[in-house]
Amino acid sequence: MKAVPRFQKAVNKIALRHKVDLAQPYAYLRLHLDGHGQLVLQSAGVHRLSVTNYVPVASNYVADPQVVLLMTGLDKDELFEVESELRWIPLEINELFGGWRLAAEIDAVSHLPRLKDACLQVELARYCEKVLAVQLESRGWCELSERVDVLHGLDDLSRTGLPARSTEWV
Repeated sequence: MKAVPRFQKAVNKIALRHKVDLAQPYAYLRLHLDGHGQLVLQSAGVHRLSVTNYVPVASNYVADPQVVLLMTGLDKDELFEVESELRWIPLEINELFGGWRLAAEIDAVSHLPRLKDACLQVELARYCEKVLAVQLESRGWCELSERVDVLHGLDDLSRTGLPARSTEWV
């Protein structure tokens, strides 16, 4: 399956600036950038990460897009007793007009990714690399965004239509 190194680097740069370890089970970071809505980086289960851009539509924020990625190489390789290289592989996407599409899923028994749609997985990886990574870099999410404190901003979030932090997926 196709990995997304540029997107991984862009997202990790943002997380590093805000001192968030995305490999942790309850990782969560919500950022605001004037003119571009909010960006949420959130653990979405074991070795999975959700990257969501909430954009203003009418008087609410809408997730567009949301990408779920598998973070591979987090465990020590038992056979060779070395750390394997960390790679992100896009599994699914949810877009306002495109809807939800699944490229790969995690097998319940083996816990390995199982390809459902090879063409979609390549397309999704290309989209993450050529569009999303470029937007994160060019819009200044790392340098210009501000962290949103969810615990102190719940009233503000309910007025904007943004969902509060969910731990149901973890």
